Amino acid sequence: MSSQVERKYLILLSLAIINDAIDLLGLLNQLLETILDVFTAALICIVLNELNPWVFILAAIDLVPGIDITPFWTIYILYRYVIEKIQGRSRLRIRVE
Repeated sequence: MSSQVERKYLILLSLAIINDAIDLLGLLNQLLETILDVFTAALICIVLNELNPWVFILAAIDLVPGIDITPFWTIYILYRYVIEKIQGRSRLRIRVE
């Protein structure tokens, strides 16, 4: 996996950890947390260059009181990183001279 891809996931993971920490600590009211979740979902879609409905479903689930203590964003980014890493290994690379 290239360093550019790893850098992309490092940025997304940092954003996810910050968002989850704000959710866990309850630093913002519900409206601002919702705006932050939608902003996080949009940034994930932009950085990963795909419109994934699961990201917005995750944002909706994160609105439910009591469930928002689960670090959904961090888990999702780690999941995507592992999947991309596994897919990167399974690709056949042919050297063309």
